[in-house]
Amino acid sequence: MRDPVFEVAPPRLGPRLTRAQIAWRGVAGGVFAASIGILAAALLSALTKMRQTSGSEFDLVAELDAFLRPSGMAGWIGLVGVAVFGLLCGLLTAAVAVARQGGGEEDAENAAPVARSGSR
Repeated sequence: MRDPVFEVAPPRLGPRLTRAQIAWRGVAGGVFAASIGILAAALLSALTKMRQTSGSEFDLVAELDAFLRPSGMAGWIGLVGVAVFGLLCGLLTAAVAVARQGGGEEDAENAAPVARSGSR
C-alpha cells in the first residue's frame, strides 16, 4: 500500500494594507455585525410579543425603536451587548484582513517548499 502524496499550494501574498485600510475594514465589519445584531434582537422580540399576545400583529419597527431607546436595565444590557458584539466582530474583521495580506520577503523564505528525502 502506497502513502498518499499531498501537495501544498504556495501561499498567496496579497498587497500590504495601510493602517487606515485596516481600520476601515474593522469599522465596517463592526458596524455591519452590530446592525445584524440589532435587527436579530428586534426580530426575536417582535416574534415573542406576537406569540404571547393573541391578536397582536408583527411590529418590527416598534421593536427596533424600543431596542434603540432602552427604558430599563434589561434594555441597556441588550444594547451594550450588541455594541460589544459589534466591537469584537470589528476586531476580528481587522485581524483577518491583516492575516490574509501575507507577509513580505521574510514570509517568502518560510513558504519555500522543504526538500524531502526519498528514504524512510
